Amino acid sequence: MMFPLFFFGGPDYYSSRTFKNFWNLGHVVFFAFFVHLLLIEDSRLFRKKSFFQKLVYCLLISIVLGVAIELLQSGTSRNVDITDLWRDVLGALIGFFFSPLSLNKQLLKVSQVVLIFLLLHQLIPWFMTLADEINARDQFPMLSDFESDIELTRWESGDASISISNALAYSGNNSLKVDFGTEKYSGFGLKYFPNDWSKYNNLFLAIYNEGETLKITIRIHDHLHTQGEQVFSDRYNQSMALEKGWNNIDISLENVAKAPETRRLDLSKVSGLGIFVTEQSAPKTIFLDTVKLLR
Repeated sequence: MMFPLFFFGGPDYYSSRTFKNFWNLGHVVFFAFFVHLLLIEDSRLFRKKSFFQKLVYCLLISIVLGVAIELLQSGTSRNVDITDLWRDVLGALIGFFFSPLSLNKQLLKVSQVVLIFLLLHQLIPWFMTLADEINARDQFPMLSDFESDIELTRWESGDASISISNALAYSGNNSLKVDFGTEKYSGFGLKYFPNDWSKYNNLFLAIYNEGETLKITIRIHDHLHTQGEQVFSDRYNQSMALEKGWNNIDISLENVAKAPETRRLDLSKVSGLGIFVTEQSAPKTIFLDTVKLLR
């Protein structure tokens, strides 16, 4: 019943971080039950096998099945993820050591405690993103002020390199350091945030440019845009020049809503905010801070 979920259903590109991290734990759950059922089924494969022979068999079967799943996923919308193989092995070990076994009780307890700690370690990303999603809702209409390292997971680096920095700040102590490359398009974007901007009038962001005048483009799109061909004329795109030092950028959300040629952009379902540069002759660096909505 669980096996088809490796290929169908589940999160998509725009799903929340907590849902994606929670879904990944399905590898652990599947292989834990899979190995448990192998062991309690009195099959010829395990009949009269020693404890260590059973362990090796279970791990080999799980690894082969896990590799096969990843290879099959490469032909779908899913991505091959080597960390999924570790989750497969962890699930197999949990299923093995929490099944009825003829093993020294003390050794069994130690093994179970170690596996519980490893499982909790897998849960850390889920707890951290859950905490930040709650924090993002509490901060709103501040979209990001970079005072917490976990805020970095709200952003997607794209072809630029991003990191939290305490070298400069428009407000508070930190900002987002962005290193643009020399690709045709080098950029980054805000991917995880409260999506309803309909009650606000402006988007504000502060950008520090440490070098000569730099032309950037800011793009904003809604959920409907992601369902189509994502053409240029169906979203907000605005180019502007950054002077050296801090630049206060104030974008009218009414202009954002009117940007698509054939419709109004739905400000109650904003899906992405991106900033990029085009064909730079040399790498460029900016610092971004205080990304917020204003009434």
